[in-house]
Amino acid sequence: MSASGTRTGILHMGLSKNSLIDYQYIRTLGYQQYDAASIGECLYAIDQIRRGGETVEVWVQTWSELAAQTAERAQAELEAGYKSSARFSYLCAYNYYRAAEFYFLPPGTDEHRRLYQNGLNCFMAAGKLFEPAFEAVEIPYEEGVTLPGFLFSVSDNRQPAPTIIVVGGGDAYGEEAYLMAGVPVALERGLNVLVFHGPGQRGLLLRHPELPFRPDYEVPIRAVIDYAVSRSEVDAEKLGLLGYSLGGYLGVRAIAHDRRIKAAAFNAIMPSFSDHMIGGIRSQLPAPVGQLVFAALDKLPIAFVNWMGRRMMGKTPIHRATAELYMFWANGVSNFAEYLDVIKPFNAYGLEAQITCPVLVVQGEGEGDIPRQLAVAYLDKLSIAKRYQLLTSQNGADNHCGLGNLHYTHQTMYDWLADTLQNP
Repeated sequence: MSASGTRTGILHMGLSKNSLIDYQYIRTLGYQQYDAASIGECLYAIDQIRRGGETVEVWVQTWSELAAQTAERAQAELEAGYKSSARFSYLCAYNYYRAAEFYFLPPGTDEHRRLYQNGLNCFMAAGKLFEPAFEAVEIPYEEGVTLPGFLFSVSDNRQPAPTIIVVGGGDAYGEEAYLMAGVPVALERGLNVLVFHGPGQRGLLLRHPELPFRPDYEVPIRAVIDYAVSRSEVDAEKLGLLGYSLGGYLGVRAIAHDRRIKAAAFNAIMPSFSDHMIGGIRSQLPAPVGQLVFAALDKLPIAFVNWMGRRMMGKTPIHRATAELYMFWANGVSNFAEYLDVIKPFNAYGLEAQITCPVLVVQGEGEGDIPRQLAVAYLDKLSIAKRYQLLTSQNGADNHCGLGNLHYTHQTMYDWLADTLQNP
């Protein structure tokens, strides 16, 4: 990929020539830092996937079989009274089911729901073995719809404590945020964490396929804030927000419209979803072609735009799955031209003066020039207390969301959030 575009990172494990697959291996293995992966089990799965030709089918089969075996082990450990072992195995099983479901096609089918539910069941089984236990919640949204999520509490005494609302991204799972957003690190710092699935995100989309992503994401997040401040465990005067990936746009919408959020950390700010995605798509094309095509994108015939999209989707089965799941399904469209059109309103420009809380932005240096330029330029427009920190390859956190070194990424964010909320 071009260094001027949008990338997943500088450092790779080289376990696949496909950078999308290699990044997902880092994602799955990286959760070992929070007791949700075994390197040996993952390497076995990776070897099986490579031998099977790295197709979508072998990806789903390999991870789901490993997940089922690990879940069986967890159940046996629990029945034998080994709760600590069972907790670890259930979290691993969840992570492996999550990996399997990540590229499941076609999306939204009964089989897809079953696979997702298998992973959720393992996550909830693990959660019962923590103290305090994970609490599954249903957040009132609109027209009788509830947003599924989890509340992770510092203690079970129900006393108010600073609380972080986590806003995930375009491939987000509310429960995966326990790992992707480093909930254990937050709890160590006396911070409760509330995670949820909003419109366009996994747990809600499988229930309500008619609710894809929406540009005015302050609406669902307002419902989450309303729920949070209704809980006795939540100190309503010390409410923070952490947004990652597309959550760097969704969360910005929230803090611009709701001053109940007193501090926000982003990994990283994404002021324009369209600009970010076009940067990534351009990086998949030879530089001269990418510059020429996207300079005149609005003037190109729809048929040509869709042909170009199919060409990029056809590079590998994983490229196709990425587009069908995280571009089309999550946004309620069926082709490339519709996708590029529907994400145009996803921008936070013009809201800068409405943002009044302190803001931290962390960002992997390997994500490319375009995301970094967009984030820094937007942060410069904010007239509040702010800080920008680049996550470098030297500390292994250069990739998207800092996945290569999650603990470093999360301690950076939660140290700042804890200081800012507890010492305003």
